[in-house]
Amino acid sequence: MSHSRAHLCIATAVVGIQLTTPALAAQNTDLELPTPAAHFAGFDIEQAARALGARILPTLDPATAALLLGRLGPNPAEALGTLPPDAVLQLLGSVDLSPWRQDVLELLLHQSQILDVFAGDMRQVVPVFHDALLIILDGMDEDRLAERIADQAGLPAGTPRGERMLSLMAKTPIFQKLGQILARNPTTDPDIRASFQQLENQVNSMQAADMVATIQAALGDGVVQQYQMEFESEILGEATVGAVIGATVLRPGDAERLRVVVKVIKDYAVVGIQQDVASIERAVVFLEDHRATYDIGSIALIAMFSQVLESLEQEIQVLDEQANLRRAGEYFASDPRVIVPAIYDLSTTEVTVMERVEGFRVTDAYPGDPVARKRLARRLLDITVLDVLVADGDTLFHGDPHAGNVFWSGTEERPNRIGLLDWGLMGGLELERRRKLTQIMIGLDLKHRDRLRDNIDGLLTNVPQTDEARAELRDVVDEALVRATALDQERQASGRGEVAADREDDEQALVPVGLTALNDLLGSLALAGYAVHSDMLLYVKSLFTIQGVASDLDPDLDITKYLRARIWNQVLKETPRRFMNMLWIPNFTRSHNYPSMLSNADVFRAGFHGFSRSVEAPRGVNQLSIGVAGTRGGGEDALAIGIEYELRAHRLFGVGGVVEQVLDEDTVVVALPFFTWHATGGFRVRFGFGLQRTEVEHAAPGDSEDDDDDNHESDSFFRIGVQYAIDVGERFAILPTLDLDLKAGDNRAAFGVRVAYSF
Repeated sequence: MSHSRAHLCIATAVVGIQLTTPALAAQNTDLELPTPAAHFAGFDIEQAARALGARILPTLDPATAALLLGRLGPNPAEALGTLPPDAVLQLLGSVDLSPWRQDVLELLLHQSQILDVFAGDMRQVVPVFHDALLIILDGMDEDRLAERIADQAGLPAGTPRGERMLSLMAKTPIFQKLGQILARNPTTDPDIRASFQQLENQVNSMQAADMVATIQAALGDGVVQQYQMEFESEILGEATVGAVIGATVLRPGDAERLRVVVKVIKDYAVVGIQQDVASIERAVVFLEDHRATYDIGSIALIAMFSQVLESLEQEIQVLDEQANLRRAGEYFASDPRVIVPAIYDLSTTEVTVMERVEGFRVTDAYPGDPVARKRLARRLLDITVLDVLVADGDTLFHGDPHAGNVFWSGTEERPNRIGLLDWGLMGGLELERRRKLTQIMIGLDLKHRDRLRDNIDGLLTNVPQTDEARAELRDVVDEALVRATALDQERQASGRGEVAADREDDEQALVPVGLTALNDLLGSLALAGYAVHSDMLLYVKSLFTIQGVASDLDPDLDITKYLRARIWNQVLKETPRRFMNMLWIPNFTRSHNYPSMLSNADVFRAGFHGFSRSVEAPRGVNQLSIGVAGTRGGGEDALAIGIEYELRAHRLFGVGGVVEQVLDEDTVVVALPFFTWHATGGFRVRFGFGLQRTEVEHAAPGDSEDDDDDNHESDSFFRIGVQYAIDVGERFAILPTLDLDLKAGDNRAAFGVRVAYSF
């Protein structure tokens, strides 16, 4: 659809008509929905605007009609036929809109071009969001809706679509929150991203004098005088819900004035959120009642939107944000890389007075210095992503880390210190849920179906209870894994760790494969009717937000690879503890009792993953076998009893250890580590180094009785062998084995049979 005419300036014929508050009917009118499918294929905004103008003109009172016709000139019919949509919206400001309310909302929605946000494959959801937005607009009171009509009508010719979208979003927190997310999302069209980034801290809806008056009224003259508060002349920043202004105070007993920031929740945000929450609830009920029409499938709309509404309502809870600030301050108190503004005692239920964090938006740091920006991007990922996953206990995270809430606050001593501001949204991940999330991320990365199946319940609040329901959940997981595999293959084909967005005009718009696969899994769960844990959703949303911020700092950063390398460094720090667990307590190979949340089994699988990228990995990753073998070496036969443990790090490779007791020789044989290659047809090739320790008798009694080392002889050897697995049931197998121990002067061959159990 062409918008060349849609962006013309307001016709001079109607410039000068005074806008009055439209006589809008009460909100929550009966809209004619669902919108027919033909509307989206053939809606012409110019034609719709002209038709609406022609219908309205005969209803005007004589004085208004005469004024308008005089402005239109000698050929009013012709002029009316060419009236641009902006002029029609201007006209609507002086008439009773009740009979044409839905037509007006339709024009407003399309004139704003907000539906252009949904590009490419996302166009299929346009009918859903189109009708939901109509319901939200219909739920606005007269003043809010009139303001949007006036704003759209007042935009000049050639206004970019991003600016038109911002005009519709003005003073509407739910729209603005969505815009903040899209502002750093690489899949959003570049021009829209640039406009939406103004929502991070460049919202302009308040005057400093009005804000100071609000603060003084909330604190009271006594407090203002007691602390000798002096306010700055300009507002420091505005976001969707709150605004902050700088001030200085003199606390009783202090010798110097203290620089502070004072935050208030904007009145219109409280009203707007209350109205929009009610409208969203109406929209959800309506969409639920028309699932088939919108092809929603089994999306859990109520569960999904209830979490959105909860997060919106949290934004205006001043006391909750103050509690979040205190908790975050305690959490990061020992971290020199992070500063969280301290909250001061003169804060009230309406006003928050806090420490002033000096600095600026993190994306504005180090202009012209790409090396420093790369370092800063990695520091940001360490703080906001890695540290949430890699920790000894429960963790918390910032729920809305867009660039306006993340400050560069460096000093000479700490050049890359990060300031985390605005804690209206905060989430936490307890240890067990974080372990589940880590396993899911590994499963998507390594393509381990069973790992995903076993841990998917950690994402959900409505875990299936019946066998049939669990089978359906497994199907959802399996399908998501197939798509993740396809994404991975695309990455391998392109040689990149990211997937390019499907837009020819923005080659730099890249989305990390890991985040894409995780988001696809969450979307699949929602489509299938599952409710994802709210903190898990908030964390994934924050991942996308911070990914966009980090990409702004370093466009070449492969976030997935960087985080993988950082986690591997953590694993290396845990090596001594891991080695002891693997040696003495085989079951601890599956323990996740490490800060990295990765078991030894996870580490081995990840290590072998580079050799062969298989979609399927074995379920029984541990195998314990016990057996007997006849050994022959040095001209003598003997009988040995052995215990062997193997960890299947990959479908082709395993690693473990062997302990054997040669009965007649008082000999103990230990082979560790011992590697196994699982070939086709049940055959296995085994090799590894070992130590043979044999008790010996001394020539004279009492000779060296107190020195245990003198009572034994030790020899090292290299073992190579073959094994054949005969499966008996799902977990048991019989393993005929032939091994050859090679050592200087005394090779030993052994043939035996072992019984193995996989778990």
